[in-house]
Amino acid sequence: MTLTEAIQQRMVRPWDVIRAQHIDGWVFVRFTVTPDGIVKNARIAESLQYDCDVAALLAVRQLPQFELLLEAGKPIASDMTVPIRFNWRAKQRPTK
Repeated sequence: MTLTEAIQQRMVRPWDVIRAQHIDGWVFVRFTVTPDGIVKNARIAESLQYDCDVAALLAVRQLPQFELLLEAGKPIASDMTVPIRFNWRAKQRPTK
């Protein structure tokens, strides 16, 4: 599973707000993956709209543990920024 798929799987989009306000754009979430592979310090790097920002943050904070990133054979931390798209024209997926 890719990072994008993992985020989409955990995303609960605020469809009523997205459609009512015709939201179309990106939220950028920045976070650190610790040497243990855990997501820490998730924060909004570029905001779109409050409800979308919250949905994106919650999805990133729920990501499973990452595979370890090694440098010279030792696990290291890594900073990442991911873009998450919100589009009022997108089809709403059925909730599980």
